[in-house]
Amino acid sequence: MRKKVVALIVLLAALAGAGAGLAYRHVDVARLLNRGDMVTADTRVIEERVYLCGDSATVRDGPAVDEMVGLDLAGLLERYPSAEGWSVTLNLPESLLITRHAQEFCPAHAPLRHLGLYGDYVAVYEGPLGHNERLWRVSETPAGLLPPDLQERLKQAMAFDRQVPAVKAELRQEFEFTNEDAAAAVLENLDELQD
Repeated sequence: MRKKVVALIVLLAALAGAGAGLAYRHVDVARLLNRGDMVTADTRVIEERVYLCGDSATVRDGPAVDEMVGLDLAGLLERYPSAEGWSVTLNLPESLLITRHAQEFCPAHAPLRHLGLYGDYVAVYEGPLGHNERLWRVSETPAGLLPPDLQERLKQAMAFDRQVPAVKAELRQEFEFTNEDAAAAVLENLDELQD
């Protein structure tokens, strides 16, 4: 019986640790609670922004600002809530990494558009191939009216991350555009196929 209780306690502790790991990339909670670590004036704070495309940018890298000094884990999580896209990686009192997960593409990828499928229709998505989260425009052209090889290539574009590097390069040349005007022109050409 005693072994079962100990096993249950170990299991619950592991689950609690796993849950904490989901909310933040890394938080050494036991160390934090035992030492009462807080942000000090000497804590190096790195704040980064991670975009939908996976690119990141360092927003700041330097000593803690006055409003952060004295904050512990609870204070940091209140100031940077995960519900608003923040994650906190602690190595207090030495350093603190604060990451904001943006709901937009980085400046280099924001103007890009790419062809793909939306249901049975040809569509244009915002951002680079491999990111089909933001639908920009849907064509009036059913994909079934296109030549079979083009239909297959559009299916490959929708599964871009599963393609080999050579196919990815070909798809980028065929279906990724540097601006909205180029993507719109391709859609208009496809729509003319119906007429």
